[in-house]
Amino acid sequence: MASDLIGLFGLGKTKFLELNIKANKYKIKILHNQLAQENNRVIKKKSDYSDFFIQGILEGIIEIFSGKDIILKENLCLGRGDAFCLFSN
Repeated sequence: MASDLIGLFGLGKTKFLELNIKANKYKIKILHNQLAQENNRVIKKKSDYSDFFIQGILEGIIEIFSGKDIILKENLCLGRGDAFCLFSN
């Protein structure tokens, strides 16, 4: 569902590595993130790049289904030179 939404907007392929609503633990991998790839191609400012747009979409979807507030952190980012984006809490 969330992966379909992210993919629908051309923002990458989503893989849920950890999805535990009961324990409120999440780890989400985004492959082929177009926003981050454009940052690398056009802006080339890697050190402080963070994809707050996708982060907000993921947080909103999780909050709707879990009923709990969630703040994700982008641990890895394609826009900072990593192989993929990884969000977790």
